[in-house]
Amino acid sequence: MTSYIGNFSFITIKGEINTLGTSLSPFSRPGIDGVGFQDIGERVEESTLNTTVDLATPGAVDSTLLAYRRLRGTFVNITNDRNVTYTNVLILGVSVLSARPLSMGRGGLLADPAALLTCSWRVQAT
Repeated sequence: MTSYIGNFSFITIKGEINTLGTSLSPFSRPGIDGVGFQDIGERVEESTLNTTVDLATPGAVDSTLLAYRRLRGTFVNITNDRNVTYTNVLILGVSVLSARPLSMGRGGLLADPAALLTCSWRVQAT
């Protein structure tokens, strides 16, 4: 199954997207034992996803990464490996984990890939 970030396809997307949940802030008072918690509303923590994609040429790594980085600051839909779609996810950044040439690649998005690109994405659900 193909995974997506926006209009970009990936062989895999690994990681979980944190979703909105209640946030609590601890507080204490001098002279009183224990600690209390105050509900400060619903918040969501930043998430990290790792993607892998095969490319037609090793030279396509730079242009592909540039295209990914143009998503920074935009809201996209993300469909993961389990076919779960998250909507309106903010892209905070993307960095390369590895980029390597392949001599005999098979079984990805392309019939005869020449490179494999693995990236780390910082995202924020809204």
